[in-house]
Amino acid sequence: MWFGTWDGLNRFDGHNFIVYKSYMGDRSELKNNRIDQMVDDNSGYLWVKADDQQIYRFDKMTGKFLAVSKILNDNNKNNYFFEKLVLHKDGSIWLITKNQGIFTIVGSHQAHPALLHFAARLSGGFKLPADKTNFVYCDNLGQNWVGTDAGMVLIRKKGSSFTATNMFNQRFCSPIGFISATEDAKHDRILFATSKGYLIAFNEISANCVKQQLISTGQINGVRLSHKRPVIYCSTSLGTLLTLSVSDWHLIQTTTVDANPILSVYEDHKGLL
Repeated sequence: MWFGTWDGLNRFDGHNFIVYKSYMGDRSELKNNRIDQMVDDNSGYLWVKADDQQIYRFDKMTGKFLAVSKILNDNNKNNYFFEKLVLHKDGSIWLITKNQGIFTIVGSHQAHPALLHFAARLSGGFKLPADKTNFVYCDNLGQNWVGTDAGMVLIRKKGSSFTATNMFNQRFCSPIGFISATEDAKHDRILFATSKGYLIAFNEISANCVKQQLISTGQINGVRLSHKRPVIYCSTSLGTLLTLSVSDWHLIQTTTVDANPILSVYEDHKGLL
């Protein structure tokens, strides 16, 4: 078992703990011992985010860290600060920066992996509507949906290349933020929550937007399809939890939880929220 702690990366084998961390004057590329996030990739490496807002790859065999910043600096790029590590079901690793777009890691198992950057200032298949990224969601087809503060991009991988396509721009007269997503596999669609209170359904088979509805006067922070009931749950910036019918999206119930925004909603295996 691996634990990210305020005092390094800890490994427990059932009997003993081993702590991996840096010390003053050592040669470790790890520059901060407070580990905030951690994912285990398909190649057996651990990718961790530390409190210095940097990403490190940890080799379990050698006990050594590789700093992502070293790879970027080797390519004469700017300093980047990271907010979130995302490991998708297809094995890809995505790094969401603070306000500088996103990266995906290519060849995560290699001694010196490469990073592909997607940002607003870039062109072609690497351009985003905005650098503030709210989520990267991988659907059942292996496509990556990137929700930003000014629009949505669908990133498809073809061989070793990537293409980014702007989605839904024609549906809004001004840029709109995409905040969260969830997949409705039964109906072959993905649901997206937006900053202006819209809920959007995209059909994966027809590749068309099949439904769009204004359901809240505030921002929808989280959307969750229930596996126990035929309903959709939406958490809002108004402190309310909305329960909608899956069939026609009519409002079944509005529950005021708190005066503060509800950031997300999760349903456990018993149907509790």
